[in-house]
Amino acid sequence: MGVYPYNAVYKEKRSDVKIEPFTFGIVATGIFGGGLLVITAMEKSGMSINEDLLVIVVEVIKAGAFLKLISLVSKLFL
Repeated sequence: MGVYPYNAVYKEKRSDVKIEPFTFGIVATGIFGGGLLVITAMEKSGMSINEDLLVIVVEVIKAGAFLKLISLVSKLFL
């Protein structure tokens, strides 16, 4: 089941709406890519960016994505 809008025609409860892993990956990639573009634009406009903190945040996001992938793959074999 995909993501459907909650409106007068489709009255499913919000807690029942599921999102496929593929769709989640596409949306997450777009959000993180957009965030990096915003950070780049801020840096080019003259704001100072703490690059060490940026690297830590990116690594934590990457680790979280791997953990999510492992949990999804483990459901296939259990």
